[in-house]
Amino acid sequence: MRPLKSRTGNSSVQIALYRSLTFLVFAKRFTHEGMGRALNNRLDGGGSGCDVTQIHVWLGLEPFMRIAVPVLVPVTLGGPAPAKGNAPMLATAAHWRNRLLNVLMVVTPLLGGLVWFGGFRTVGELHEIVGSALFFVALAYAVVALWHQYVKQDGTLTRMLIPGG
Repeated sequence: MRPLKSRTGNSSVQIALYRSLTFLVFAKRFTHEGMGRALNNRLDGGGSGCDVTQIHVWLGLEPFMRIAVPVLVPVTLGGPAPAKGNAPMLATAAHWRNRLLNVLMVVTPLLGGLVWFGGFRTVGELHEIVGSALFFVALAYAVVALWHQYVKQDGTLTRMLIPGG
């Protein structure tokens, strides 16, 4: 899908959305410890899964419920074109990185939901692997944005963080 219009930067809606999703991806990474034990307690002992130790589960539901937004907002509101002066291969890599992030943001909580709510324990390890992939792809995204901003000095990070029309 191509954006309907081109912008010089992301919209304020996109910026708020991306910031919150970034926070949730990183917060989930640091709240996953002990989830195997919590899952076993829930499935074996009939626990509700509503205590504070399972915050990881509830953080996972939020982005999953609005996962279409990061995909649909750039299509409807448009998004910034790649920075000028970048090799076509970098633009292609950025395009596929975005697709990979979108897929991982859908698959990770879906697998987690199958484990937590569906009781499919065997899917738990796959969920953990895909969740780690999501974390590291998001981390690489941040590192590359910083590299563009401070090494290449092409304004990429500025265009991502400051609304532009």
